[in-house]
Amino acid sequence: MYICCQIHYYHIMKNRTHADILVIMGLLALFYSCSIDKNPYEKYTSEWQGREIVFPHTMTDVITGDTIDLSEADFTILTYVDSAGCTSCKMKLSIWKSFLESLDSLAGERDVNAIIVINARDNRELSYLIQRDDYSYPIVNDLNDSLQTLNQFPDDIMLRTFLLDRNKHVMTIGNPAYNNAVAELYRSVISGMKTFNRPGTQMVTVNDPKKRIGNVKLGEVYTTNYTLNNESMDTVFVREVIPSCHCTEVLIPNNKIPPNGTLPVQIKFHEDSLTGDFIRSVYIYYQGFESPTILEISGIVIK
Repeated sequence: MYICCQIHYYHIMKNRTHADILVIMGLLALFYSCSIDKNPYEKYTSEWQGREIVFPHTMTDVITGDTIDLSEADFTILTYVDSAGCTSCKMKLSIWKSFLESLDSLAGERDVNAIIVINARDNRELSYLIQRDDYSYPIVNDLNDSLQTLNQFPDDIMLRTFLLDRNKHVMTIGNPAYNNAVAELYRSVISGMKTFNRPGTQMVTVNDPKKRIGNVKLGEVYTTNYTLNNESMDTVFVREVIPSCHCTEVLIPNNKIPPNGTLPVQIKFHEDSLTGDFIRSVYIYYQGFESPTILEISGIVIK
């Protein structure tokens, strides 16, 4: 196909004026630009979603000198920064700090680790940036560039940040310090509003996963309702529903959420012995999904 186009191009151009050539070249450029994929990020997202990130055996926090343990985290936000160009410009520590602080109220009982791994030649500059921005989250100076060697991340800096599940599989990709839409996506996943299956072809959302019911009288039953939304073209099957406490009962009509359909969930809360503030969670697991949808109910039990 390429050879035929070249021959055809030669015959078109052979007896043309300069003005004609400019017009034809413009049309060819327009044709070529229309054939380019308009969203190159989709390709990388589909390639990386569900992939397991391999970490070096030992990672040391440059701030504390402690060995970093990611084994117990429900979510891990990983960012890789190479040694090329402006370190401060790439890291954006002040923006990262604000974003990570915004997750504190969303995470609830879930553990979220955030780690920046950088291949920095100058440790003094790195220490200065950390102190300047008062950044207290883990940073690793990977002098041997082991993380990149093990995983071969894309060249685009936007594609070197990953939200990982408990098993270190990629849930979604993108740098929230560079893009507000990505930041909102991360917040939605961590809060339980969005849940992806490993290939990234199915997604379940819930508009309001955290509900506060106010004062609850001891011994009485209070009911709240939620709606799970299947935002894919395939049926999603509920595999298991686990409440965090025996005082919480979960009712669902069936275990299927049809394509682009919904499934109502009702939670009944009944506390008959303890008074005071409470937070109760319900974990809804799906077939083919690593992470659950997390519904939360909170309030105050009074006599």
